[in-house]
Amino acid sequence: MEKDLGFRARGICFVLVVLVAFSMISMTGILNAQTWGDIVGKVTDAHTGKNLMGANVMLKGTSYGAATDRWGNYRISHVPFGTYTLVVTYIGYQEHTADVTVSIKNRLVKHNVAMEVSAVELQTVVVEGLREGQMKALSQQRTSPAIENVVAQEQMERFPDYNVADVLQRVPGIYIEKSGGEGRYALVRGTEPRLSTLKVNGITMPSTRHEERYSSLDMIGSAQLASVRVVKALTPDMDGDAIGGSINLVLRSAFDYPTRRVKLSLGSGYSRLGEKALGSGKFMYSNLFGANKSIGLMISANWDRLSKHSHEIELEWGKEEDITGSVIPWALQDIKIAKPMRVRDRYGFSVNLGYRPNENNRWFIRGMWNRYRDDEQRWRYRVRVSKGDYLNPEGTLTQKSRFVMDTKDRVEKDKEDQYSFGGFHHLGHSIDLDYVVSYSSVYEKRTPEIDSDWEFSEKANLALDLSNPNAPKWNITNMENDLLYDPTMWEFDGIDYRNIPITSHATVGALNLKIPYMLGGLPSELKFGGKVSFEKKERDTDSWKYKWKGDEDVMMDQMPSNDIDYHFLNDEYRFGPGPDFGKIKDFFYKNRDNDLRGEYDWWDSIGEDYVARENIYAYYAMTTIHMGDLMFVGGFREEITRNKYDGTKLFCDEEGDYQSSEKVSYDSTRSHFLPMMQLRYRVTPMTNLRLALTRTLARPNYWDLAPYFFVQPGSERIRTGNPGLKPTIAWNLDLMFEQYFRGIGIVSGGFFYKDLDGIIFTRTSYVTGGIYDGYRHERPINGGKAKLYGYEVAMNRQFTFLPGFLSGFGIYANYTHTWADADLGFNRAGFLPGQAGDVGNVAFTYEKYGFQGRLSIMYQAKFLQEVGETEEFDLYQDDHLQIDFSASQKIVDGLQAFVQCINLTNEPKRTYMGTSSRP
Repeated sequence: MEKDLGFRARGICFVLVVLVAFSMISMTGILNAQTWGDIVGKVTDAHTGKNLMGANVMLKGTSYGAATDRWGNYRISHVPFGTYTLVVTYIGYQEHTADVTVSIKNRLVKHNVAMEVSAVELQTVVVEGLREGQMKALSQQRTSPAIENVVAQEQMERFPDYNVADVLQRVPGIYIEKSGGEGRYALVRGTEPRLSTLKVNGITMPSTRHEERYSSLDMIGSAQLASVRVVKALTPDMDGDAIGGSINLVLRSAFDYPTRRVKLSLGSGYSRLGEKALGSGKFMYSNLFGANKSIGLMISANWDRLSKHSHEIELEWGKEEDITGSVIPWALQDIKIAKPMRVRDRYGFSVNLGYRPNENNRWFIRGMWNRYRDDEQRWRYRVRVSKGDYLNPEGTLTQKSRFVMDTKDRVEKDKEDQYSFGGFHHLGHSIDLDYVVSYSSVYEKRTPEIDSDWEFSEKANLALDLSNPNAPKWNITNMENDLLYDPTMWEFDGIDYRNIPITSHATVGALNLKIPYMLGGLPSELKFGGKVSFEKKERDTDSWKYKWKGDEDVMMDQMPSNDIDYHFLNDEYRFGPGPDFGKIKDFFYKNRDNDLRGEYDWWDSIGEDYVARENIYAYYAMTTIHMGDLMFVGGFREEITRNKYDGTKLFCDEEGDYQSSEKVSYDSTRSHFLPMMQLRYRVTPMTNLRLALTRTLARPNYWDLAPYFFVQPGSERIRTGNPGLKPTIAWNLDLMFEQYFRGIGIVSGGFFYKDLDGIIFTRTSYVTGGIYDGYRHERPINGGKAKLYGYEVAMNRQFTFLPGFLSGFGIYANYTHTWADADLGFNRAGFLPGQAGDVGNVAFTYEKYGFQGRLSIMYQAKFLQEVGETEEFDLYQDDHLQIDFSASQKIVDGLQAFVQCINLTNEPKRTYMGTSSRP
């Protein structure tokens, strides 16, 4: 058990500081109550009535100002009595000015603003769809106290994006790792997915993953979202576990719209490789009720079906010896050729009920339900080259090599539910109070997973052709090659049967208090609060291995599929036939526990089971000081993590059979103090210069912390968890320049630096001494330090200033470059896991005459995916270039035709070991 109790003293100091500050500010408010007032109002579009979030509202010639919130509301507090010129700016709109007077007779000045689209550049351009979204996103970024990027709802609706991962690939500095052709994980600014967090309305979603802490981004459909905000430099009121960035999904609200809205969208498509139809549907209902429209109801739903078939090849290389004892440094050991066929269904439904009796009070109740079903069937051939003998020092001639085939048939069912209740209250003396209580539940289950194994009945002598390392060929020299495709030559070997459920539940509560005050005549705010999170995650696997014990051999021709592909991998191979998946299931259920006899898989079952309990207690204090064009945000956050993990020690005998097991537990308490500071200097009303210095963390993956221990004497191998792992800690420095354009656009550039300590990866070593001397030991460790450097540039420009037809064009581009100085702690240096040196996006858009089109190009350089025993065994994901196209044409009001084309060039996902010539 580990404890870090230094937080107690800091906690006491925090309470004392808050009490003293609250007393001083309260006294100041009482003394000055006779000399100041507040200016409040709402900023909307003059024609549509839509709320304008992120509008900049200032009192000219002073340090007093505010940015409008999500619903277009603003409040400027503690304004001394007098007459001022109120100035409101919003990208794409005309500047608004008005005189306002705060006096003893008018302490609360209400001034609503209806803004007009800019007459200079946008008078002939309809501001809707993609451009409306860009205006919203850029305005929010411009007025944000933090360094962040925003994707608005209208932008998501115009991109060919099904889920959150697809949305994020448009954000500067983010690379999306894909699975089965769909985006799944986000790598932010050259960091692995574990170093960033996913939130829904500010609440962290538990992970559906079996072992990892980070969440899959393909669960939540984009149709439920009002915006996506990626914060790259945190403020103290945000959770500190985000070294790369914090990704916040903001759900839609009825108060986002001035009137009732009903929207239904249906679509269909076709998968060329899978030869199956695709489908999608989106629905939204939004309305305000009551005499004062104080009750808002938002209902949104989405469904989509994707058919993802692919052709895959995986090669294994390693050191071997030929029959004379000569060493072959890099022999081809295994060729795996697979044909996975996936059908994915995604369902989403959310309800947001809000109540706002007046401008000072509001409550909400939200519910979000997401379901994801992934049906996968896969055939895979394997050429077990190294099971035979190598006959020459080049490793191209073998004898007695083996051919095997396996199948996978499983259904993965995932669910994510979140329920939350919260409120906001504007109290006396301009004090703001907000709070939220949330319960989240996630579940993933693969049931049943039935994997079959088959062996070719003859051993093969091979002549290998390695001239194309991406698609090596073989020729069987001791028999006809066509026998490989004869189902009568394939013998059934066994079936693996698995049920793999994992559940996670989290309860979160948070409270924040914000108090305005004057610091030497400068308008300022004090904000402090606390947050608690209680999470429990559990994996409980049931796995069996079945072998055929019948009198007669079972051959593949007894259950053939007759599925043959003569053009596999662009005509490189012939694939098939394989066994029929339905017939395999029938055979299994008919013969299980008769001639098909099972043996319990102790490692996959109790060995991999674990229970994680994680409680996080956090508090923070921060202040915002407005000094004319300079804004300072600074403070600290303390996070205390209490863990209790249950795992299993599992021992096997020399033959690999189960011998004994022992349940073990481990608990620890750690605290982390996280100071943060940000500066924003407004060079001009449309130009920002930002500087941030923050300290953040990233906790280890759940499975890495589990106290499991697995010994296999037969293979001299040990696998263990590491409950003593510490979080990765980073100091982060960010410098950013932003130039916005009134005619919709931005040019930005910045530099970032991260000093990381305690990088986590799995290390393979060999035990020295003791009863396990010489055993291979695999264990996650804190492996040294790294310095990550990078810069990013972005441009988003709509050419609205051009005449006629040309005013519809626009361009969006971003590029991020990173490099690292990493010391992994055992004479290893260089790349960080997950660090792609170059990531870029370019998109060309057109929006006019009811037509909207987008051609986008995305590039990602190679990155280190897995750290090997030596640099030669490091696993890299190769660079990737993808081209997408989407277009829509308005036919009549409420009806449009659209087309979406993803990965037009059919760019493959490619990995390699050590060097690109070993895929």
